[in-house]
Amino acid sequence: MTIDHGFVGRVLHVDLGSRRIETRPLARDDAARFVGAAGINARLAYETIPPNCDPLGPDNALIYGVGPFAGTLVPGAARTVISARSPLTGYYGTSAAGHFGAMLKLAGYDHVVITGRAARPCYLRIFDDRVTIEDASHLWGKDIYETTDAVWRESPQAWVSCIGQAGEHCVKHAVIVNNKYSTYGSTGLGAVMGSKNLKAVVAFGSGTVRVADPKRFLQLSTRVYRALMQGRHVHEWRRFGTLIQFQSFAEGADEDMARRGFDMRGWTGVYGDKLWKAPVTCPGCPVGCKARLEIDEGERAGTKLPISCPAGTLTGPYAMGSSDPVRDWAEVARCSELANRYGLSTFGTVHAFDWLIDLYERGVIDASDTFGLELERGNPRTYQELIRLTAHREGIGDVLADSYEEAFERIGKADVPIRPDERIYRGKSRAYESDWNVSDFAVAIDPRQSGPPNAYSSVTMMPGRSQQSLEDYARRLGASEAEVAACVTGGTDGYRIGALTRLVENYNLVLYSVSSCQRPFISRVLDIETLAALFTAATGIDAAPPDLLEGAERTITLQRMFNVREGMGRAVEMARPQCTSDAQRRDLARMLDEYYDAHGWDRTTGIPPAARIAELGLADIVAPRAAPVALH
Repeated sequence: MTIDHGFVGRVLHVDLGSRRIETRPLARDDAARFVGAAGINARLAYETIPPNCDPLGPDNALIYGVGPFAGTLVPGAARTVISARSPLTGYYGTSAAGHFGAMLKLAGYDHVVITGRAARPCYLRIFDDRVTIEDASHLWGKDIYETTDAVWRESPQAWVSCIGQAGEHCVKHAVIVNNKYSTYGSTGLGAVMGSKNLKAVVAFGSGTVRVADPKRFLQLSTRVYRALMQGRHVHEWRRFGTLIQFQSFAEGADEDMARRGFDMRGWTGVYGDKLWKAPVTCPGCPVGCKARLEIDEGERAGTKLPISCPAGTLTGPYAMGSSDPVRDWAEVARCSELANRYGLSTFGTVHAFDWLIDLYERGVIDASDTFGLELERGNPRTYQELIRLTAHREGIGDVLADSYEEAFERIGKADVPIRPDERIYRGKSRAYESDWNVSDFAVAIDPRQSGPPNAYSSVTMMPGRSQQSLEDYARRLGASEAEVAACVTGGTDGYRIGALTRLVENYNLVLYSVSSCQRPFISRVLDIETLAALFTAATGIDAAPPDLLEGAERTITLQRMFNVREGMGRAVEMARPQCTSDAQRRDLARMLDEYYDAHGWDRTTGIPPAARIAELGLADIVAPRAAPVALH
């Protein structure tokens, strides 16, 4: 039985090599078991992508997924999830972004599965039932903005999801960008698109999204909207995007920025007073944490920067590397514009550049290793040239275009950390010897390695959480009283990270599956009870909070089993380079025990056992393995 409320009930399969296009039904059972985009993507990936396939080969699949709230009145329900085997890590790669998904649903599809490799550059055109593979020779070599504008000239009503030169050259930090603004910024998905000779996916739909109980759904959506707009920091989010984390209300940020020698307030002042011109929203969002930026003075005066969201996040990392961001603010902003134009991950490239410059400053490498390029920390023009070289795989950029491990191997002159410390600031759980919080642990164990992990945006990023605050937070995520007791140890910042991480992951996977944004101003008003009520009213599937959370547990278990096929296990997670001391390694081992226990996975291997897979109703999909096939 198919489903046609909340979902539209169709999955589009496209093989670019054979040019075969096929539409298949989305089963109501899958919608109920996996909730939506993130969960169904995981199932499609597990079944479609062969084990040990080349991430940049034709057998890898690029999967778009849209959940039941997209295209409806739920505020902030604009997320689309893309999944593939990551060329950056070799494991399950996935990222979510605003825009595009609603139009894909209006065209009549919940998911698009793209396999194969086209013989020449192409783009996929989805206009309702008219799905065609079009020639993209005239688009190949163009950047994100040029490509989007060219498509809009041909099809003004269409929404565009495309790559720039970085994706064409299969740079492993390449991203996919929707309508110039929203970025799938993690795990190298742009490289997967480029490896298929696929320049863009273009969609327009004239359909509608139906909900099962319109009156109830309207009541709930209105209640969520009103609560959202009464939020404490809505206006700050509109003005600063995720640069809001540098503002004074973010406890601990001031001190950490001062320690780094960064003029935080000077930069946020420049951003707000000089760069920011207007908010840009995802469909259905009343806040608008994206921004239209414009340089209004100096040699770049009049330069418009349709930088993807949130612009504060994109400009901030480059500002932190500048010796005087207040003076060089226009050039700092230009760094972000170039990265976005070429389709490069801002955070991935910034960390790679800082790592390279560190080697240069220490004398580990010199100009002969950088193909004659002199590296100057704090000079935005150095970053601009590195961005250009990386996007085109030229000179030292060809080294930086691959993963940290591959770059380290190619340079290979000293025993230096493969990955730099990426933390800005953090809270601390008092239950451990060393400094950890949920976000730190989530990054350490998340196979995505770059970008926000499944457990992104935990309240533990802010220090000073009381016992009551932590208990209330766990309940909002859907924790039972037994789970609350297992997570919260008592006192300020007293929590067990492994157990709490599992709760945050499952809650976030519900958000990703229904297509909701996970920004705090939205997730604050979408507790698990509200999500279940909205899901039931939208789909007609009677779902209580435990049903949604079990769907999330199935999702993360499928993601895990995908990675087990590729060699993931406890040994790999214990070898994470984020751990640099004996105390951190002891804490990591303890947190992994807590985390595996919470998920019902085997402590020794970190692999979901057959009994757990059967308990979740996944035995028809997953062939359990006793141990990883290899260790990466």
